Amino acid sequence: MNDEKIIACVITFNPDLKILKKCLFAVKDQIDEIIIWDNNSTNACEIKNYINDNEQINKKCFFWEHDKNYGVAKSLNTVFSYAEKKNYRWILTLDQDSIVPYNMIVEYKKYINKPKVAIVGCRIVDRNLDDAFIEKGDVDLVERLITSGSLNKIAAWREIRGFDEKLFIDSVDTDYNINLINSGYVLLKVNNVLLSHTIGNIKKITVAGLDLFIYNHSANRKYYQIRNMFYLDRKYKKLYTFFAIKHFFIGVIKIIFWEDNKVGKLVSMIRGVRDGILL
Repeated sequence: MNDEKIIACVITFNPDLKILKKCLFAVKDQIDEIIIWDNNSTNACEIKNYINDNEQINKKCFFWEHDKNYGVAKSLNTVFSYAEKKNYRWILTLDQDSIVPYNMIVEYKKYINKPKVAIVGCRIVDRNLDDAFIEKGDVDLVERLITSGSLNKIAAWREIRGFDEKLFIDSVDTDYNINLINSGYVLLKVNNVLLSHTIGNIKKITVAGLDLFIYNHSANRKYYQIRNMFYLDRKYKKLYTFFAIKHFFIGVIKIIFWEDNKVGKLVSMIRGVRDGILL
């Protein structure tokens, strides 16, 4: 039995407390320590009170409260550094709305000693969709794993100098994955571990026989998504040629036909193009 100690990190920003409680309760018996990095949530006091009042949670859970939003990349880098100083070798990263299965860490530990493994991740099941995808095989070698539900090797994080803090939010995991692969590491997806998660207010529509996913992210998220795509387009020219332009026009079409706050979102995306080129 692999008795490797694991620390978990949850980045919070105005979380749904009901979902966050489920997240913490599901992971608490699988890991040795939980750090909640809070980016100035309006309900920070409620989160803190829940942790303090719940004996099962507060033995392992530490709430790091901040007076501004530092974004995802800086938050992760700081918690990874803390974990490294405490001699953890692996850290589980979770979003505030993700609920882990009870077999997650047991299954992950089967693969953490494989050569050059930097991240062990899972299948994502969006609670807003009814689709169930069946994967063949126990584990897949992949090029992309989202941050939530990923078990990360801290030595690999250190080697590639961490997460790119220019990104703030969105595409942080994409950039990190590319850097790991470019440095000779591998990413594994364990197919029998399913993470319950939500991506925006997603809905699926069918147009001319094609399935389209409408995420309905806020105007602020649209800004960072497009800004960071244009930044990655420049950072990884060989991989991402025209990637940002294509997604910009697809995003514009989706907003015009199927999303609300059309003007606000379109203005934010145009700002994102400008700032991404200058970033």
